[in-house]
Amino acid sequence: MIRKIFLSLAFTFMLLWFVAAHITKNKVSELFTDINSDNITISYKDIRVLGFPFNLQVQITEPKITIIDNNTHREISANKGMFTFAYNLEFSDLNLGKELTYKDIHNNKTTTYLINSDQDYKISFNFKQLLLPWQQDKILNLISATSFNNDLIRIKQDNGQIFDLKNIIVFVDKLKTSNNIDDFHIKIAGKYQQSTNKHFTANLSLELDYISNNTLEITEEDTDYNHKIKISQGTLTFDKSSLDLKGVLEFNEDSIPKGELLVSLIKYPKVLDNLIPKNFIIPKSYMRQLIIKASGNKMIKTNQTENISFVEDVNFTIKFSDEGIKIGKLNLLQNKVK
Repeated sequence: MIRKIFLSLAFTFMLLWFVAAHITKNKVSELFTDINSDNITISYKDIRVLGFPFNLQVQITEPKITIIDNNTHREISANKGMFTFAYNLEFSDLNLGKELTYKDIHNNKTTTYLINSDQDYKISFNFKQLLLPWQQDKILNLISATSFNNDLIRIKQDNGQIFDLKNIIVFVDKLKTSNNIDDFHIKIAGKYQQSTNKHFTANLSLELDYISNNTLEITEEDTDYNHKIKISQGTLTFDKSSLDLKGVLEFNEDSIPKGELLVSLIKYPKVLDNLIPKNFIIPKSYMRQLIIKASGNKMIKTNQTENISFVEDVNFTIKFSDEGIKIGKLNLLQNKVK
């Protein structure tokens, strides 16, 4: 009798496990299908369930994300992806191993980058949202509780290492001041270091809120928009120079972005040297003049030496409106200083 009860319980447990495993596998497959569009596709060679009885896993062989944009074809792939789950299936980790491959295909020319790390590339998210049948947009729910961090990522090509990314943190959470699943708080931080020049480093710290219009009470005084980005902190620092950015931008499908950004540059010539390539379409000399005019500072040119002296620390605003883009006192459309 006891043996029959035990066998019955064991059979019931196995049945429930395989049902749960089958549902979980289908939900992972549905997630990829929901993400696929004309420009983005997720493909894989095989998908299977592992981990009986107490360590449920969904393994994906050769997962690949393909992004098509005009004449450019980009691919990000891994040898294997492994979904692991909490005991109640509420949370999940996606482990992509220690090596990713990025391919950029343009005009039949392929450039390949290897993205290596000492740690596994692991993304954590709320899997429970995928199991709720009444959720209309499960992808947004999934994104709204996602995190990723890695201490060191090496970007390489066949001819050697290009640069390193250190102390990378990406955190996306629901905006606590909103009940709308479309509203996110996003935090990104990390350090960039060139492999050929260890002295060149750049540190990024960015915090912003992404806000959708569909839950806000619109009044006559409000600007009509579809989405809004509120940057509470955006800092890019180099050796002895930095760029700080704060402000709000509102986006509408029928018009240009609207809003205002506050820009602060410490030793801005060095910021330009670090950010702008040598053969950039807009000369650095022109950009320096633009910043000087936008900030309201003056250049002093000496006829004897032809040297130009100016204030290296500047602050100015960038305003977007129906009148165009205004950088400080300079209206770009009218091409004059007001």
